[in-house]
Amino acid sequence: MRPRSASSAQGRTAKAAGAAFEAWVDGQHEGAKILGVLAHVSHNQPGVRHVGGRIIYAERSGTDYSGVFSDGGRALAVEAKSTVGRLMRSSIKKKQAEQLDVVVKVGGSAWLLVEFRGERVGRFAIPWLSVPWRRLRSAESIGIEDMKVEWWVQPGECYLKRGVPMPVVGDGRKRVFPRS
Repeated sequence: MRPRSASSAQGRTAKAAGAAFEAWVDGQHEGAKILGVLAHVSHNQPGVRHVGGRIIYAERSGTDYSGVFSDGGRALAVEAKSTVGRLMRSSIKKKQAEQLDVVVKVGGSAWLLVEFRGERVGRFAIPWLSVPWRRLRSAESIGIEDMKVEWWVQPGECYLKRGVPMPVVGDGRKRVFPRS
């Protein structure tokens, strides 16, 4: 048996952290539906193909989440990223950025949800047009030091309805929201 490399272990760790962050975002949106903030939300997964016994993920065509607000039917678009260190702007695909831009242009609400892991941690909900991209060397990125206090999502708080505690649903055998 071949020993596993450090990079494959890092990949598994990153994948597990990303899945946990997506579960948190799913919980945020379920709580927002219970609070009456959202009428509907979809977690947009990439398409999957089976090739030679392997699963191949197609590129996403839009944002991670899309939805509709309960009050008036405004659109919601959300891109969610979990990272160690800085988040590179290039990690947001052109089609995703275009969707976020269009949702804002037509009066909807577009967000970048970022989880910073590592030495300094935090989850932030940043209005799309307010993301403070900084050019360092040749690429744009953001880090936890660029975040504003009002973007920080406190444990147990709904990012779409600040200051309101998330509802707790289910029992010990089912999912419980929120996940902190």
